[in-house]
Amino acid sequence: MAKPASQAALPPAPEIEFRDVHTRWGVYGGKPATDGLREEALAGFSLTLPAGKSTVLLGDRKSGKTLVAMHLLLEVPLERGQLLSNGESVWDMPEEKRMMLHSQVGTMIGDTHIRRSHIDPNVTVRENLIAQLGRSTKVDDPEDVIEEWLRDYDLAGIADKVPDKTSSAARRRLAMALALAWDPALVVLDDLGAAIDYAHFKPLNDAAVKWHQRTGATVLITVRSLAMAKLVSHQVAILRDGKVLECGPSEEVLRGVTDDESFERRFHTGLGGFSEYDPERLASRGSDPAKISRIGLMDLGRPLRRAW
Repeated sequence: MAKPASQAALPPAPEIEFRDVHTRWGVYGGKPATDGLREEALAGFSLTLPAGKSTVLLGDRKSGKTLVAMHLLLEVPLERGQLLSNGESVWDMPEEKRMMLHSQVGTMIGDTHIRRSHIDPNVTVRENLIAQLGRSTKVDDPEDVIEEWLRDYDLAGIADKVPDKTSSAARRRLAMALALAWDPALVVLDDLGAAIDYAHFKPLNDAAVKWHQRTGATVLITVRSLAMAKLVSHQVAILRDGKVLECGPSEEVLRGVTDDESFERRFHTGLGGFSEYDPERLASRGSDPAKISRIGLMDLGRPLRRAW
């Protein structure tokens, strides 16, 4: 079934710029950093997300990764600084235009439980995907591609279940798929966590790369996996104390960085423990990556002794 000719196409992928952003913990609603020394969650944060490219944020807990995502989603206003879309200040836009921008972002905010996503809990996994695929101006008929999406995100076996009747990891895979399925020009994926476990590490990374090659969206991803950062990013930004310590192509920024100790020696900050699967880091702990369960990853999330 062809799309109506009147359906408006999504805008092209934007360039996003954070310019000298400051946000205190109390405004964000988060708890202060554990060392008690930082009043600001973001303290002079500046970063450009190039149009049509994928940017991965890496950093320790309380480094500000999720807050950056929440700022981009307009869930938390800036205290100081600017958020620009194609050079235009987002918070100075007319409200209608700003809300239009907000509505055109593919979203998954993870944390311990999924906090923001496109999941409709009242319909099945299949119906969720069909609904989002139906929003894409690049898909004539969702039924033509639904099986491919179910297969790529390992959802075929639960396609006829409602999300609450599936596992936490499956819901995260669904949330990731729904954030991408409608081909938005801007995507925010925060804390994919159990979606990227041992069994799904390669297929989901492959699916994300294939999707991005087809769509050319602007993407912001926060993860704790060095391996995933190297696979899916055009640039990596290292956050420390609420600001960008280093930013550039992953092959340059992460050259020679394979585990927690090499990351901490170079950047004087950590990765915040384990969340997504990360084979080299797991091997460096003396663990068999193929045998690590989700619970095992949580156990491995304990901070390392600082290496500097």
